[in-house]
Amino acid sequence: MATRWGCGAGNCLLERRPERLVVLGYRHWLAGYDTGSIDPWEMAWTLFAGELGAADGRATLATVADWVRELRARSDGSPRFYPHSCRWLCRDECLALAAVSALQHGDPASATVSLAALGHGGTGCGAGAAAGSVADQLFHVGQVLMPVPPAVIEDIVSRPPRDSYH
Repeated sequence: MATRWGCGAGNCLLERRPERLVVLGYRHWLAGYDTGSIDPWEMAWTLFAGELGAADGRATLATVADWVRELRARSDGSPRFYPHSCRWLCRDECLALAAVSALQHGDPASATVSLAALGHGGTGCGAGAAAGSVADQLFHVGQVLMPVPPAVIEDIVSRPPRDSYH
């Protein structure tokens, strides 16, 4: 499933800084693991430092890197992602973004549903705690994600995952 949340006539979810940082940080970090190259991680650093400045970029990217490492280490399979230049979001990207957004907006039940669909135990697992750290760090640097309604999360969860998205 691919979602192009809010896209149309130049209005795309990834045009918003908070969502862009979460999704592209997720993509770059996973791509680094998948390729064995540091190039995607350097791209992530350039993005975060450019968007937030060196100090806030470093702190925020560190939380994203920890979160992605937890997602990857504890998932049933490798988390799926699209190439960094894609304006669309795959199912796993939607769920990952929804989990962080839900935690930032005080909705741990929706975060648990999102994390469980990614193959995790919910907000009490390592990936849940790391997602909470991302939500808190983004808030600390003034980056508030759009809330994702529980009905949207349920719709995403109801769709079957594909074998590959990248």
